[in-house]
Amino acid sequence: MLASFLARRMSLIRADRRSLVGSVVAIAGVALAVCMMMLTVAVSRGFGREVTARLLAFDAPLTVSVPPIVEGESMVAVTPELREVINDVFPGVENVAVWQTPAMVKSSTSFDGLILKNLSGRSHCGFICESLVRGRTPEKTGDILISSETAKTLDVDTADRVDIALFIDGAVKLRRATVAGIYNTHFVDYDGNVAFIDSMTLISALRAEDGALATEVEIFADGSPGEFPVMATRLQNALSKANFTGKLSDYYRVDNFTDTASSYLGWLALLDVNVMVIIGLMAFIAAFTLTSSMIVIVLERVKSIGMLKALGASNGQLQSVFMILGVRLLLWGIAIADAISMVLIVMQRQFHVLPLDPKNYYLDYVPVDMTWQMFMMVNVGAMVLGVLTMFIPVKIIASVRPVQAISFE
Repeated sequence: MLASFLARRMSLIRADRRSLVGSVVAIAGVALAVCMMMLTVAVSRGFGREVTARLLAFDAPLTVSVPPIVEGESMVAVTPELREVINDVFPGVENVAVWQTPAMVKSSTSFDGLILKNLSGRSHCGFICESLVRGRTPEKTGDILISSETAKTLDVDTADRVDIALFIDGAVKLRRATVAGIYNTHFVDYDGNVAFIDSMTLISALRAEDGALATEVEIFADGSPGEFPVMATRLQNALSKANFTGKLSDYYRVDNFTDTASSYLGWLALLDVNVMVIIGLMAFIAAFTLTSSMIVIVLERVKSIGMLKALGASNGQLQSVFMILGVRLLLWGIAIADAISMVLIVMQRQFHVLPLDPKNYYLDYVPVDMTWQMFMMVNVGAMVLGVLTMFIPVKIIASVRPVQAISFE
């Protein structure tokens, strides 16, 4: 093909200095922009994954509770009928009874207000246990698991004793507990407000009839946060129907993760908007750099274009030549960007090189997450944008007149 042959002869590597500089600038601009796109997507996905995982360690995807219609503490009757309705809607999905209550935890030197709950369910036993700094999870009556922030406030460590005042139905119930372990999820808003205690202490204090009553039932359904509202609606309809037919004596309310963690999910949505703005800016930089460099390359070869036109080459053939040259620049830029971004992503994922302040960002390091699908989407998007951009500078070729071009200096 004539266009391919001429493109090979017009090697950018063997070009004069000005054309070579234009080529290097184009490659560098594309590489920088694509690399920034890749890193932006990786960081955005990383934040979404890590923050959601931490939120789900404290808030289940779905929770079933009794609305406080009457005065006093509303408890869920964990009956076989309730379990049956839940299992009919979500067969094989884990659902666990949860007991929780506000409390004041006091050491010999300080005190702190916390929410005490039992440590149960797939999410709790997984992520919280992975976040243990030292010690163990509550295994026997009187064990309590507190966060590093709470331990610092109370000035206690594992094996230290603390006094607990439980606030239940307007009354105060006193208990003694031993710090069994200390955890740190780096999620300051939750770490400083939640502690985990053994189930029997809460069941006894709440008069939960040996577990027949619970504060709520948590359901660990699989899915993305966007799917939880639909799941909650399905379960709410099933529970309402069972209450209407008399299968269930109580009316139950279903809350989902997107309601209980709405402020944090809103923060992640705002982050996604920022990501789109950054990607847009990087796309503009890449397009502008590539366009400018291609204009320089075309203008540096005006005399060659005039000679080829005088020999019978058409505008379409010459435009194809410079499109091929532009695609080479684009591919070089994308390849360099892929190599750099992958090295940086792997380094950050393995060694957490870039730290963060968890009080502001909920994490102590910059999280990254990149799938091959997103990797290919960024590459294909950059390639399509680059090719479309190159149609602008190559249009200059059509305006070149052979007589004027041959005498052009």
